[in-house]
Amino acid sequence: MTRRNWFVYMVMFAVCFLISGCSLLDNLFFTKSQVPEFSFSGYVRADGEPLADATVDCGISSCQTDKNGYYSFNKLSKVVNVSVSKVGYLFGDELVFVNSLSTDVNFYGYKLFDKSGVVKNNDVVIPNVKIEAVSENGKFETMTNESGEFYLSNLAGQVKVTATKDKYNFFTQSFTIAKEDNVVITGITDIAGKINVDSKADKSDFELLCNDYTININDDLTFLAQNIAPGDKIILKSSKYFVSQNEIKIDSTDDISFDCFKYYDIQGEVNCGNQKLNNVKVVFGRLETESANGKFSFQKVYGSRDLKCELNGFEFENKFVSADNSSVQIKATTNVSVQTVLDVGNDFSGVKLKVGDRIIDKCSSTGKFEIAGIEFGQSISVESEDYHADTTIEVNDNLPKTISLQKHYSLKVNTFADNQPLSDVDVIVSNQTYKTDKNGFVDLEKQVPLSKIMHEYVLFILKEDYANYKKRKSLIKAKSYKYLTILLSSSNLEDFAREI
Repeated sequence: MTRRNWFVYMVMFAVCFLISGCSLLDNLFFTKSQVPEFSFSGYVRADGEPLADATVDCGISSCQTDKNGYYSFNKLSKVVNVSVSKVGYLFGDELVFVNSLSTDVNFYGYKLFDKSGVVKNNDVVIPNVKIEAVSENGKFETMTNESGEFYLSNLAGQVKVTATKDKYNFFTQSFTIAKEDNVVITGITDIAGKINVDSKADKSDFELLCNDYTININDDLTFLAQNIAPGDKIILKSSKYFVSQNEIKIDSTDDISFDCFKYYDIQGEVNCGNQKLNNVKVVFGRLETESANGKFSFQKVYGSRDLKCELNGFEFENKFVSADNSSVQIKATTNVSVQTVLDVGNDFSGVKLKVGDRIIDKCSSTGKFEIAGIEFGQSISVESEDYHADTTIEVNDNLPKTISLQKHYSLKVNTFADNQPLSDVDVIVSNQTYKTDKNGFVDLEKQVPLSKIMHEYVLFILKEDYANYKKRKSLIKAKSYKYLTILLSSSNLEDFAREI
């Protein structure tokens, strides 16, 4: 075969191939005039199940799928675009090109559905959580409301739901078809906290638990509880401390704290001056007791507060008691009514009473004093320029008291011996000794009560040089003496006494 002949044969072969293939190419490129009649059929499924009553449209005509999801078209003579639809369903391909070479054309889709859910754990809802759903038909986002609820609509196929919120870890939820139950997303978090105490404490004094698991406590009494779900309860136990709220239910990621107060015993005594008080009602918070022989006690108390006492007729100081100050001495005072009685007149304006370092100058028009703040063992005395009381009252109870007062009287004494002034003479009045001066004179200004001069007092005049006069006495019976001169001599004392 010559080279020329080989070229001729090749051209002829190519022409024959083109002629024989025209019909095939026309059919492939949807040439209308040369497409023979053809038929095709198929199935429509949604979520893997046959879908009845779906509409299949080929542009020339349409049909409905039967209960098995089957459809068919016959005697088509041109290329068609086929689509399937049904309300509430999503199909992946909107159009499918079908020609005479197609025999089975199947469609797959998904039923659209809405889904509601809640983010919570142990019945504690979590608000403001970001919800993201990735579906066959796209990505959706929403937030949980204050009740922890969320709502997603028009989802299709397999859906993956994730939740995010600062300080929380959530479990991913995946589902493929709508269900009656809501989606429940659970999350966990870490909770930081501290144990507050009112006195020095050691971490070994406490036990911290969650779901029967022990939570580690640091030396400074702080802790970090990990993988805690909302609704979990963190419980603090202690035999040495009272925990005001020993169980905390977790409903947020906020830090928590426990307030603890050390148990301790109180020992105390109640006194009013030099006496111990019995039957005193002692109150510490909600606890009560009574003193016996002045003593009282409380066992296993906690907290810091005032200790209060009550007994009719007495006032008590409040004592602040704590674990560091549990042994207390409580002082009480009482009120005493004192009636003063004057032997002359009824003017009490100048009458005062002295109690310890206090001067009481207020009384009624009848001379009655109401004295508060007195302790047993204290004395009450009279302070007055015009009146005198022989006695001082020692207070041993809070019964009413009476003090009698005598008006002061002035007495002047001159002493002479052999018509000469006699100095350094002891003039004794009511056991009080007064010395005469160099002129033989002594002035007892407002020292001697008038009533005593009139009725009781004995005047002693003594001088060592006049030994025989020692212990001689003269009873003064005059009703009033402004000035009294007594002449002393070895011969006239008896006469003087008789004259008086």
